[in-house]
Amino acid sequence: MEPLGLLYSLGAILCWGTALVFIKVKKVKNADIPPLMMTSFYSLGYVLTGVAVSIVLYAIGKPVHITWYGIGGGLVWGIGKSLTILAITSQIGLAMGQSIQCCVNIVTGFIAGICLGEEVSWLQYLAVLIIGVGISLVAAPGMQCTKGLLSQWKLLVNEDTARGVEESRAKGNGDEGFGMLIGASLATASGMCMGLQGLPYKLASDHNSLSYAVSQALGQFVIIVAISAGARFVHPVRLSGSSCLIGTISGLLGGGLLFAAALCNTFAIAQIGLVGSCLSQLNMVVAGLWGICLFREITDYRLILLFFAGTLLALLGAFLLVH
Repeated sequence: MEPLGLLYSLGAILCWGTALVFIKVKKVKNADIPPLMMTSFYSLGYVLTGVAVSIVLYAIGKPVHITWYGIGGGLVWGIGKSLTILAITSQIGLAMGQSIQCCVNIVTGFIAGICLGEEVSWLQYLAVLIIGVGISLVAAPGMQCTKGLLSQWKLLVNEDTARGVEESRAKGNGDEGFGMLIGASLATASGMCMGLQGLPYKLASDHNSLSYAVSQALGQFVIIVAISAGARFVHPVRLSGSSCLIGTISGLLGGGLLFAAALCNTFAIAQIGLVGSCLSQLNMVVAGLWGICLFREITDYRLILLFFAGTLLALLGAFLLVH
């Protein structure tokens, strides 16, 4: 495979994996901005970065052109991102929601590449499976089920405690099971959208990566603003001036990284096909490292070992995918 394409994939991995760090900053968390509203701030940063890039390119005599293919890709991305927010705020939570979304994303992008006639070897089929398992292990330390299993063997549960746990589970089983099903469905739909975001680029007759990325920025902004406006009409939300300022600053920074990631992803697809989009899902590893090193989200050494085991497995899959 083209080394340049792999470098672009690496850029997408680093930018996507870092983009959401700003949401975890203490000041942003204390601002208490609703998730969908925060998505709007990020979307604003995304499109403004695209506008800034367009102005610079125009100034140096290389103007970009808005394309319907790019806008279509942005609409798909925006719907997928909104579904991701709904999924991770449901009962399945962040780790499991992201894991399902990434795995479905990889499979969808891989199948789309095959349908478009991209050459695929049996080793790459195996690689996609390994990456999926690796990403699941990367997300596992953040899943409630993993933490529950760990706490069960750490504690000596007596008979009365065990009976109480079983009774509480029995009471909540119905609602919880339905909520988990809804969350998993949303994450699956999100993964399918994310996996198809690069498809319009492959279908376009004019493969101009910069024009596609800027058009994609416009498309995602239109759909996310529409979804956010609809949500605010149903459930009005008022933010203080300081919260809006904090949201705008973090959105500009994070949205800028999202644009950079999307641009790198588009260049990667141009160089190595939709396999590049599959590789970009390793961004969960970078996000996980930020969570462990910067925010101390995981402190138990066994969970940290599980995370790094998943990382090594995902990297092995990535190595096989590009050979």
